[in-house]
Amino acid sequence: MKSFSVLVAGYFAWALVLIGCMQPPPAYRVEQRPPYVAPPTPAPSVSPVVPVDPPEPAVDQQRGAQYPTGYVPNPEESRRYLQSLPNPELRDAAPHFFQARGPPAAFRRAATKEPILLYRALDYAHKAKFGRPFLVGKQLIGDCTSWGYGHGVDILAAIDFVQGRSGDFDLAATEAIYGLGRVEGAGVTYRRGGDGSYGSAMVKGLTRYGALWKRDYSSLGLPSYDLRTYSGPRARDWGAYGCGGRDDRGRLDAEAKRHGIKQVALVATWDETVAALSNGYPIPVCSGQGFTYSTDEHGFARASGSWSHCMCAIGVRFDIEGVLILNSWGPDWINQSRGRHPADQPRGSFWCSRKTWERMIAGRDSYAISNLVGFPRQELLLVKGL
Repeated sequence: MKSFSVLVAGYFAWALVLIGCMQPPPAYRVEQRPPYVAPPTPAPSVSPVVPVDPPEPAVDQQRGAQYPTGYVPNPEESRRYLQSLPNPELRDAAPHFFQARGPPAAFRRAATKEPILLYRALDYAHKAKFGRPFLVGKQLIGDCTSWGYGHGVDILAAIDFVQGRSGDFDLAATEAIYGLGRVEGAGVTYRRGGDGSYGSAMVKGLTRYGALWKRDYSSLGLPSYDLRTYSGPRARDWGAYGCGGRDDRGRLDAEAKRHGIKQVALVATWDETVAALSNGYPIPVCSGQGFTYSTDEHGFARASGSWSHCMCAIGVRFDIEGVLILNSWGPDWINQSRGRHPADQPRGSFWCSRKTWERMIAGRDSYAISNLVGFPRQELLLVKGL
């Protein structure tokens, strides 16, 4: 009986095992994991960044922002003005300089390599009137055309003084030249826009409407008429509203007409340049030519970059053919430590090679100016040789 019970228990255990095997397996649970995120990439190891200055700009770009210019060419108006002149070029206005009755004095001097230095007359007259040498001033706005032509008028006044044609000497007020050229010379009462002008406008203003000296004219109506010291704001006002400025109402016009220049002529060749300067007629030059800010041992500055600028030719030399140019950026804009030629060459001036000069006057907006009718020959005092 006992063995039977054991047998039944065994069968029952096997039955439970078989029943367990027949049960479906438990469902497999898929674990939901968060999406994979790559770990941050470590920053590369680099040396500390050290600021580096940008390359130094070319001299013309670097300095050009510091020194205003102001030449704004107007070829159409310049052509129209030249057409209005009976003898537009110096060869036509002064044929006696080029006649074949024998070499003119200018070309005799060229043959002997004797320079003409018009600045010496200016220096002499300035010392006689003010007790000190002439020192070039500095323009403060884009009124270079009035400075170039103002220096030309200064030279003419100095030569009149030295030659004995005048017992007094003064310097030109550039603000008046600027207003007369930009406004009265253009036949308008107000000039819109910024600064700047061109050569033909300046000579039209000087010949038709005159000029003023660096004197006190405040007795004629306004405190701003005291022109003894140059003023950039006054130049801008007069350049917009004409000589005398916004509130002038023509009060300075009669005075200005007493002091204009008599005749002008376009200078387009080297021979015309030599003839004009050798007879005492300066040449304000308008061009786009720039120069270096230092001179060589002969006093020459090398052509470099572009300036829309007006300056004034005040001398000529023949040992190394070139023209002496006076700028309007003060006496110290150019490094002349390597040499000046001659030793009394004005501070703030430089010699320009003949080749560069001929390129500058090819723009046909540079004039010889005269306060004598007909550009007569002159045997100049004080300005010859070294």
